[in-house]
Amino acid sequence: MHISKSTLLTIVHSLPLLTAKTPCNSALMLVMDCVYFGRGSCYLVVRNWYTRRNIYVQHLVKGYETIQDYLDAVSHIMSRGNTIDGIVVDGRRGVLLALKDKGYFVQMCQFHMKQIIKRYLTSNPQTEAGITLKEIANTITQTTKEKLTIDLDVWYHIYESFIKEKTMNPDGKHWTHTHRRVRSAYYSLRRNLPFLFTFKDVSLMPNTTNSADGYFGHLKDKVRIHRGLRRDRKHRLITYLIVRS
Repeated sequence: MHISKSTLLTIVHSLPLLTAKTPCNSALMLVMDCVYFGRGSCYLVVRNWYTRRNIYVQHLVKGYETIQDYLDAVSHIMSRGNTIDGIVVDGRRGVLLALKDKGYFVQMCQFHMKQIIKRYLTSNPQTEAGITLKEIANTITQTTKEKLTIDLDVWYHIYESFIKEKTMNPDGKHWTHTHRRVRSAYYSLRRNLPFLFTFKDVSLMPNTTNSADGYFGHLKDKVRIHRGLRRDRKHRLITYLIVRS
């Protein structure tokens, strides 16, 4: 059915500006993530893993996410008399630590961890250390915390001198680590290790944010169809689609 552009704009503009319905007095498993629609358009979405429903959405008008945004979301959800069985988030270390400090069981998305390592090492590392480390990272979803710890200990024993190598900058005054990307990949795994296997100790906790990520892909496809919308209309459409999902 063909709909004119003016009719479509009228429909979009008439959409109610909804707010997410946060449950009351319920046990929840939270999956928290942000979705971006271009520069300066960011939404923090909280999804209940048990029901696969979005229960909180906040348009972050500053255009980026902060630790406080996550804490505010959890505080709002708790204020409704809910209990939180666990929280799954992506790789923002400050968020992981802040939520853990509040006493929650926190799981870092294993998929995001692998993506972080891939960004550092690329899909085709050029050094033996990088190749071996990438192989270790690829086992995250099949291994255990104890086994991964041992693998990283062995890797560090072999390549410690390699990641400690330094090179003089062209200015002749400062030294930098020669293999910075491999070094960063290793320390990223080490820092996030305490959060990668929480799901093994918490019943029904997922090990990724894929519930949100997959939904975000469909959401962006729907919004992309209506590209060119005025900012206020785009916000109305995005909020409507998130809340109705």
